[in-house]
Amino acid sequence: MNEIVLVILGMTAVTYIPRLLPLVLRGNSEPPEWMKRTLQLLPFTAIGALVIPDGFTAIDGNVPVAAIGLVAAAGVTWLTRQPFLAVIAAVLAVAAAQLVL
Repeated sequence: MNEIVLVILGMTAVTYIPRLLPLVLRGNSEPPEWMKRTLQLLPFTAIGALVIPDGFTAIDGNVPVAAIGLVAAAGVTWLTRQPFLAVIAAVLAVAAAQLVL
């Protein structure tokens, strides 16, 4: 049981230190605009990294239907920058594509 507690504490430290370092090093100053923009785009990057690799095989190996969903999600994300709307658009596009194809 002690090993598990040590692993959890180690994982906590490894996660917390990178989050704390920028605050300690920068203090109360504002980050530059390019850094703000980069940090705003991180959620979309993370979603893309998680979704795209499995996106083409998610619909029972039906690659055209999955590709339609990915394109719909990418288009809505690009136009609105709202991840929730992108998910809704992808679900609707896949449902419509499955009816048609």
